[in-house]
Amino acid sequence: MPKIRGLIIIGSVIALFLALFFFVQFAGFLFDIQQKYAESPTWLIVLYIGGVAIIALLGLILIYKLAKFGTSRQKESTLRPREVFDDDSFNAKIQVLQAKGADTDDIEADWKNLLSMREKEAVTIALFGEINAGKSSLIQALTGKTTGVSARGGQTRIISHYPLTYNQRRYELIDMPGLNEVGETEVSEALIHAEAVKSHLVVWLLDEEMTQSAYDHYHYLKTFDKPIIVAINKADYYSDSERLQIGERIQTRLQATVPVVWIRSATTKVVERHHEDGRIDSSEVTTAADISALISAVESLTFDRLTLDNRLNDSYFRQLEMQMDKSLSVARQARAEQIVKSYSQKAIFAGMAAVGPGTDVLLQGYLGMGMAKQLCAVYDVDVKAVDLEGTLAMLNDKMKKELAVILALAGNVLKAFPGVGTVAGGLAHAVAYGLIFESVGKAMTACLEKYNGINQTQLANELQGQINEHLEERAVSLAKAIIFKKQ
Repeated sequence: MPKIRGLIIIGSVIALFLALFFFVQFAGFLFDIQQKYAESPTWLIVLYIGGVAIIALLGLILIYKLAKFGTSRQKESTLRPREVFDDDSFNAKIQVLQAKGADTDDIEADWKNLLSMREKEAVTIALFGEINAGKSSLIQALTGKTTGVSARGGQTRIISHYPLTYNQRRYELIDMPGLNEVGETEVSEALIHAEAVKSHLVVWLLDEEMTQSAYDHYHYLKTFDKPIIVAINKADYYSDSERLQIGERIQTRLQATVPVVWIRSATTKVVERHHEDGRIDSSEVTTAADISALISAVESLTFDRLTLDNRLNDSYFRQLEMQMDKSLSVARQARAEQIVKSYSQKAIFAGMAAVGPGTDVLLQGYLGMGMAKQLCAVYDVDVKAVDLEGTLAMLNDKMKKELAVILALAGNVLKAFPGVGTVAGGLAHAVAYGLIFESVGKAMTACLEKYNGINQTQLANELQGQINEHLEERAVSLAKAIIFKKQ
């Protein structure tokens, strides 16, 4: 820090002297001009000053243009949807995933679904919201079709699609179960999210202010840049001032300019009339639905179909990429588990041949080096970028401290097997080395999965958690495998 402070002081002094030098030079230049043109006509002085001002102004404009050059294009490029896959590039990605053992059936099905959606004329609108928000009532108001509305709510048990034509434009409404009832339906929350992401537009239906759960779902959808309309039902329950305040609070909570509209689904009320003779008549009064504000917002957001399709492609591809990443992660974890299991078994066999702690497998480094290299290959990490020798040395030091405890645990576990003995045939060392390699392998896998590399500090932290996780249960499992295999 003192060295840096000294450099800053020296730089400041140099800058000060340069500023004084240029000021003196410029002042001298002005005095020379004044003496030279002191006796010249006024018009010549004005012409001279005007010319200098124009040239200076043009210079400033040029500097500004050069400074801003490329900025507008860069902004425009960030607003464009990401480059879409074509059949060849998509198939190439699928082949890479399949070569690594990833399951791609769902991804390929979604790709075919996107291709079919590109041919559809209808704009897809997902109705999103919690139970009893009025999604089914809204469907009835828009389409005139009965969807099984009930006073207790939560009647939508599956995802349903309803075609709709309005002002000569075709739409497809997607009615989904309420977000807070997915556990009681055949539809998972992940599937509801996927349907919303794969639609052109999301209508978020509320019947009150937005809850924390609703906000979390909203935030998830916004990561896909989905066009969203917040529609608040039961507009007739609130005054104008209350509606304004609720709308402002929602906008503030969302921290975004999202259309917030008020609607009223059709409702039926029982009205009682009391007569003078004591008779009471009851009748049902139906209040017509008012969804005009929502329709206007939908038409406004779906007017530019090209932009809408581009945004759909963008969100769809984000979803596909997430599916690809997840599928690859599952395949990698499965392969890594096989590698760790294989090297743990090798460590067990080496432990059975050991004559004491001095023959520690990690000290030899052979098995640890091989396991690390194979795990790096699974996660496409350049093994040259990993300090394997330093990492294995760190693990060796750490495991030396843990070995006594693990050996003691292995000995206690083996006491539960009559006639085996605590150290007969090196079984205690076999169990201990199996536990060590299993823990190290899982810790390496976790580092590669989370950080795409193996850092000694991160590995030590992961190992600390792995070595203590269900240690006794794992020791019993390994002991059984060794004993029964020997028998």
